[in-house]
Amino acid sequence: MNLLQQQLRQLYGDNSKHANYQNVPTFVRDALGYQESIDESWRGDTARYAYLLHELKLQPGQTVADIGANTGFFVHSLAHSHPECRFVAYESHPNHVDFIRLVADAFDLSNVAVEDRAVDLAAMDDLPVFDLLIHLNVLHHAGHDFDAGLVSGPQEMEQYAAAYLRQLAGKGSRLVFQIGYNWGGDKSQPIVDPHDQRAMVAWLHGLLPRAGWQIERLAFATRAASGEIVYQNLPASLIDLPPRALQESAALQEALQAYHLEQFKGEFYRRPLVICRSSRETRWLEPTG
Repeated sequence: MNLLQQQLRQLYGDNSKHANYQNVPTFVRDALGYQESIDESWRGDTARYAYLLHELKLQPGQTVADIGANTGFFVHSLAHSHPECRFVAYESHPNHVDFIRLVADAFDLSNVAVEDRAVDLAAMDDLPVFDLLIHLNVLHHAGHDFDAGLVSGPQEMEQYAAAYLRQLAGKGSRLVFQIGYNWGGDKSQPIVDPHDQRAMVAWLHGLLPRAGWQIERLAFATRAASGEIVYQNLPASLIDLPPRALQESAALQEALQAYHLEQFKGEFYRRPLVICRSSRETRWLEPTG
């Protein structure tokens, strides 16, 4: 094992709360022969990245912020695929910050910058405006890992999330968003029943428009005929329904059954993955082919 591999492995596996979480980017793995053991049947980034790469269609010169970047799988992978775009990783964990910087330096990703801080409500005013914001499975940790004192329980999460996302709507044209449905990851404190995908979809449809975001894509994980885990969009006709109609929609229930979400152990692949546009932004994503 060479020195770079040793440094990355030491930074990655520090046994902190959010360590051992993300995949190692494919280009890093291929160049160094270095990877970490992630049980992709339980959780992983491969399927989400393939989905985002297909759906986002980043254009030259666009700017992207990864908020709560962890060890930088998404920011590194996208920056490597799109050298003509600029990326900023926001991450508060010191070892993860060093991991992101080390990979960026070692692979000449000069289009990646790192900000070693959390993006909480107090920090929102200082956040620049980006073309795309990536905010994946971070917000349900509010009151635990950041914004301590602002959220004291799951019953306060919707109001807090609306305030947070409303502030964020002024900082980006598009948003990739995913959230866990147990407050702080505590299964005894659900925000929404983590086994009820209809409730999750309705919750997001009540929350995001209220906060200034228009949902354009909403996807769940499933398995392709090959057995590969992939994300597939819900029909656009369902996304256009209001929250109450969604909660009661037989068509939504039928569409969700087609994903066979019961095949996935744990909550991770059962969480909706959403792409939105800010109501302050007039551009739309290109239609899916």
